[in-house]
Amino acid sequence: MIILHFVEDDWTVYTARGGGGLGAGSKKEVIVVTGSTSGIGFELSKRLSKDGFVVFGTYRSEKDVPMMLEAGIQPLQMEITNLSSIQAAERVVRMFLKENKDTARFLGVVSNAGVLNAGPFEKVEVDPLAYTLDVHLKGTVLLSKVFMDLIKSDKGGRIVVMGSLAALLLPPANAVCKLGSFRP
Repeated sequence: MIILHFVEDDWTVYTARGGGGLGAGSKKEVIVVTGSTSGIGFELSKRLSKDGFVVFGTYRSEKDVPMMLEAGIQPLQMEITNLSSIQAAERVVRMFLKENKDTARFLGVVSNAGVLNAGPFEKVEVDPLAYTLDVHLKGTVLLSKVFMDLIKSDKGGRIVVMGSLAALLLPPANAVCKLGSFRP
């Protein structure tokens, strides 16, 4: 179990157990976390890595790679709205698992990538609206479909989909943010 706690602009992540490598003969557990370069995705990835998980965190900009490596996160380039990019990332993870088949197992994906497109519906341009929905909805579906074979391969893999309390806390005028924050 993972518990996320937010107090005064600071995320704290608690895990109820350590990652793989616990006990004789157990395997390192491998997780893919999208949106790992900032906010809750970065804090979650850091904590999971610290707890012994192998975390492949996604990034879009090369400038984020040093920070991720320093935090113990394996950088994985991916654009969540691009099927080819997601497939390429899945091949990287699959190759890692093949090379480490005796010591690693795939635990699942955390679909955390998101964008905030706030403002009154009538003032939001169509392109940012489409991108928000692509990231939050289409991206989650593509990620799940592409990684499904790996998720099923080690019996017990999971798909964790993150949402945002912004959908509940922002005023009704922020319809675009609310629409994009609830995921399938």
